[in-house]
Amino acid sequence: MPALTSSRTRAQAATDAAEEPLAGLLDHLAHIPDPRRPQGIRYPLPAILAMVVCAMSGSGHDTATAAVEWAHRADDALLMRLGLRFDPLTGRVPVPAERTVAEVLKHLDAHAIAAAGAAHAEAVAARSADTPAGRTPDGVPEREHHRRHSAPASRPRQACLAADGKAMRGSRRADNTRAGVFHLARHSDAVVTTAQPIGAKHTETAAFTGALDRLADEELAGRVTTADALHTVKAHACYLHRRGAHYLFYVKTNRAALHARLAGLPWKQVGWAHDEGWRRNRDRFERRRIKVLAADGLGIAFPHAAQVLLIERRTRRIGTARTAKKTVLAVTDLSAHQARPADLAECLRRHWSIEAVHHIRDVTWREDARRARTGALPVVLGCLADIARQALQAAGWANLASGRRAHTDPDKALRLHRIPQISAPPP
Repeated sequence: MPALTSSRTRAQAATDAAEEPLAGLLDHLAHIPDPRRPQGIRYPLPAILAMVVCAMSGSGHDTATAAVEWAHRADDALLMRLGLRFDPLTGRVPVPAERTVAEVLKHLDAHAIAAAGAAHAEAVAARSADTPAGRTPDGVPEREHHRRHSAPASRPRQACLAADGKAMRGSRRADNTRAGVFHLARHSDAVVTTAQPIGAKHTETAAFTGALDRLADEELAGRVTTADALHTVKAHACYLHRRGAHYLFYVKTNRAALHARLAGLPWKQVGWAHDEGWRRNRDRFERRRIKVLAADGLGIAFPHAAQVLLIERRTRRIGTARTAKKTVLAVTDLSAHQARPADLAECLRRHWSIEAVHHIRDVTWREDARRARTGALPVVLGCLADIARQALQAAGWANLASGRRAHTDPDKALRLHRIPQISAPPP
C-alpha cells in the first residue's frame, strides 16, 4: 500500500486504492502469532479477534462478555464472514464461549496487536472519502464542534511519537495491584504503534525502553519521541541517541537540579521565537508562545541537549475575560537547523494526542470499568478497542461516540473493517 503524503487527498488515495486488492481487518490480524498448539483449534485466532473488534466498534460492547453476546445475536452468514466455521452437524456456526475468548486473549502479544491495528488504520484511511463539512461520514449532521472550532494545525517537519503510560483502574493483578500499559502513538493520527504491559515489579519509567525495543531501527531512526516529565531521564536520552532518534522532554520539579537550572536562565532577556496568536479551540481561546535558547555554554547537565525551551500557554473561556497562564520548560537534542521554533511548539502541542487517546479509552470504551484480571487480558482488550477507535477515526468520525452508535448494526461494523461478503452462505 503506498504511503499517504500531505499533497494527496483522501479521495485521490481512495481512487488509487480501488485498483488494488482489498486488505481488510482479517488480513492484518492474520499476522498475529497464535500461542495455541495447532492440534484441536476450533476457532481461528483472526476470527476471535475480529469478533471482538467488530463488537467494540458498536455502542455498548466494551468487554469480552459483551463481544460474545454480540456474536450470539449475529446471524450465521455474518459469523462466517468473520472466519468462524459452519458446523454441518448442528447446522449452525458455533460461537466461542466467554472463557475461551478470555483464555486466548490473555496469552497474546500486545505489541503484535498494536502493529496490526496501525496497518489496518492506514488501510481504512486510504479507502475513505473526505467527509463533508458539518456532516458525519454517513451524512448525519455533525454535532461535534471539533471540526468547526479547532484551528487547523500545522505539521512539523519531523515524524513524532508520543510516549506515555496508563493505569487500568478496574483491572487487578494476582497481587491486587493495578494493571498498566505503556503506549507509543504517532502524533499525526493518534495511532498506537506499540503497547507494552507494565510488569508488577516495574514502573512506567522502566517500560519506556522496553516499548521502544519493540520498534525496528528503521521505524525509530530520525523520529522525535516526546514524553512528559516522568521520562526526563538521562538513560532515556542516551538510549534514543544510540538508536538514532531524538527526544523532546518536559522538565518539571521531579528533576529538581535540571528544572532549577532551566528556570534560572535569563528568559526575560530572550524574545519570543514563535507566537501562534489567539486561536479558538472548542470552548476556549488559546495562545501559545515559545522561547528557545541554545544549550551550548549554559551548563545543562543533560545528555546531548541542544536547545532548551520555555513555553507559555494562555487560555480564556468563551464569554469570560479572565485569562489563565501556564509556563513549562522543556529540553531537546534537536538543533536549530533540525527544528524551527514553530516545529518544536507543534510537537509539544501534539504530544497531548496520547492523553486524548487514554481519555477516549476511559470515557467512550469505559476501560476503567472493566474487571479483567488474567494475564495480558486487560492490555489486549485495550489494544482491540484501539483498533476499533483508529478505524472509526480513519473513516472520518470526529465524534467517536456517534461513530459507535452508527455501527451498532453488525453488518456496518464489518463493512467499516473491510470484511467482505462471502460467496456461499450456509443453507
